[in-house]
Amino acid sequence: MQGSLLSIILSEPVTLSSVIIGSECFNLESCKRAFFARYPDNNKHLEIHNYTQAEFVDQRHVDKVPCPDSSLFVAGSQSFREAYVAGLRQGWSKKKLDNPKSWSSVCQTKLASRTQDIMKMFQSNQTPDSLEDETSCDNFTYGSLKQMASDYNSSKAIFKVNLKNWPDKKAELYNFEL
Repeated sequence: MQGSLLSIILSEPVTLSSVIIGSECFNLESCKRAFFARYPDNNKHLEIHNYTQAEFVDQRHVDKVPCPDSSLFVAGSQSFREAYVAGLRQGWSKKKLDNPKSWSSVCQTKLASRTQDIMKMFQSNQTPDSLEDETSCDNFTYGSLKQMASDYNSSKAIFKVNLKNWPDKKAELYNFEL
């Protein structure tokens, strides 16, 4: 479930244990196919539940229109909340997206910077085996940081062989400096 950056730090992958589908159109067989039946090497157990007391409507109606807003809530010692309107952090216009304060806390740049900070912390203390070979945590591009996750990248390559229609992203999208 986690991406390449987190797999640089964690020794075991993060996986889902359950999913709740809020719909009266729930079909268990369709959900099983969507979550794991299409992938032949999937041996993970995933509980799939249906909750219909509050219907999630994914259709446009005359009186109901999906909301383009979303929110992020992070619990913990440094908990925070963020609101997004049409994909942008609330209160920021498209004209000011070059300002780092306008960026989501979970955007690629901020997640990569936090990964670098954790790697530096490991290097200054006791370095895990996966980070011992790295001489410096400075001056990475986002793409080079993602490439450090060798186990993740190997698993992803196998996954893409089994799901041939999985889209590829252009490498130049990842070549920005942190």
